[in-house]
Amino acid sequence: MYFGAVKRIHPQAPFIISLFLLLAFCLKNLREPDLWWQLRTGEWILQNKSVPITDPFSFTHEGQSWLNIKWGFEVCIAWITQMSGPESILLFQVIMGILLWICLRKWCGQNESYSPIRFLLISIPVLMIIQFRLSGRPEMISFLLSVVFVYLFERHLKTKDHHIWWLIPLQIIWCNFHEAFGMGLVIGLIYLLAYFVQNKKWSSTYTFIFLALIGSTLINPRAHLLPLRALNIFNQLQVNKFTTELVSILSPLYWGYESILFILFISLTGYLMIRQFKSKEASPFSFGYFGVIAATTILSLMAFRNIVFPVLLAFPFLMHSLKPLQQKLKPYWWMGITLGGIFYFMIVSNKYYQLIGSRDRYGLEVRSVNNPVGAAQYLKNIGAGDERIFSDYLTSSYLLWRLQPGFKTYIDLRDLDVFSTAFFENYFQVANDPKQFHLLDQKMNFKHVVLYRQSHQALHRYLYTDSIYACVYADPVAMVYSKTDSFSRNDIFSRPPEFEQSSLAFMISKVFNPFYAPFDYSELDIDWMAGQYYYQVGRILLSEARIRTYLSNNPEDQNAQNLIQEIEKIKGLNKPF
Repeated sequence: MYFGAVKRIHPQAPFIISLFLLLAFCLKNLREPDLWWQLRTGEWILQNKSVPITDPFSFTHEGQSWLNIKWGFEVCIAWITQMSGPESILLFQVIMGILLWICLRKWCGQNESYSPIRFLLISIPVLMIIQFRLSGRPEMISFLLSVVFVYLFERHLKTKDHHIWWLIPLQIIWCNFHEAFGMGLVIGLIYLLAYFVQNKKWSSTYTFIFLALIGSTLINPRAHLLPLRALNIFNQLQVNKFTTELVSILSPLYWGYESILFILFISLTGYLMIRQFKSKEASPFSFGYFGVIAATTILSLMAFRNIVFPVLLAFPFLMHSLKPLQQKLKPYWWMGITLGGIFYFMIVSNKYYQLIGSRDRYGLEVRSVNNPVGAAQYLKNIGAGDERIFSDYLTSSYLLWRLQPGFKTYIDLRDLDVFSTAFFENYFQVANDPKQFHLLDQKMNFKHVVLYRQSHQALHRYLYTDSIYACVYADPVAMVYSKTDSFSRNDIFSRPPEFEQSSLAFMISKVFNPFYAPFDYSELDIDWMAGQYYYQVGRILLSEARIRTYLSNNPEDQNAQNLIQEIEKIKGLNKPF
């Protein structure tokens, strides 16, 4: 009776549920470290009324040329932050997600293969694959515009309408928001060549559009550098070995929950395409469309982060291919509604994230257990923002935002846009070899060092036991080591301070989940993390005390029991300190 009422009230209920699933995945805590330097850049642009063309943020590359393509996105998130705090940056992801879903809906309707229940059922596996990239990063622009570009080309091949000319201003936006703007040129070239192959003549419209797309890249603060940049960004997939999201299918790091689902998804898509070709039935999709699917699939095999593109672009094809199932699915539409409702509950209650082992959590928050909030606050309190600090690759971006304007980085997440491959390689030598760090310190004369807790273990131990440096702050995310004579060897590992959530972010999170509550830091059991850290730096007695406290609350934890056994062995062999 209830489902019948829903169906009478709104036949588009399955589509609305699919949209709510998308929004639930977008409304998550901000934990992408990239976003902090991008926010800092956006604020710098608003303050200086210009786009930086040289590096203003590092003391190692200050003044060197910097081609910053994402400046448009950075200004947008700086505006959002001014209105409602950085946790609301994900609202930009929400807007892009809604536009993306509307485009997919219109595209499927154009092929006369749209069905709300099939849209919902296809949305679920699609969202399961792409959810890890719905993180507020500027690539959301590329996800949306790649779908819009292909949709407009497919639409024009059928209707010959004038909407195709929207590609030119959209390309201008793209090349000022994200470095993957070269995909717009690739899509235009594929459709130009596909038209020639099929018709044995060039399309004057597509030729002009392709040339205009190239010309559009010149409308940028660094116009003369952009055409080559479009090529270099694809080359970076092979050159940049320092970012795990760029690993290829040949790397063990490529294989995880999302990539396995992606391989199954794209294999099904390929199988259905082969069946269609063999049947020789008329297809609502052009030769160019299949060329784009093939090209983006190759890109996704070259870099893990690209798996989103072929999945989104294959969506309309799956809608069409599964059309014969419509009559079979129709009597069971309520089962799709139920499945969508259960999936939504799993997302907003964090059950889904826990099930797949993700660190994401529902709710617009900046959690101090994901960002070096405590380390930055400590440095700000002691007035260290203007002093020379060695911060690692992951912590530096948040410090750049929080300790502005004085703080400058040694290295940060702008990657090869600023720092050379040789500099990266030297950084990893320094961060993993205490001797190399000592030589660098003699040259740079750092006052403080900030290290992410879960990386650079050898350097952590070196700095903790060093006669010049002392650990002055420690929490689950990062440690601060300073050159000081005033410090304590006592246990200083503590809970991080809370990052205050804006009222708007809280209200929006509450709307989509009435039971939502911000992260409760009082429930954070940090004894296990503290025990691991002290064991890592050789403070065996402190480690034992923290681990035993942890075991009193978690007696069945085998990892903690194993660590206690290791500690007992060390105590039997050496006198710990």
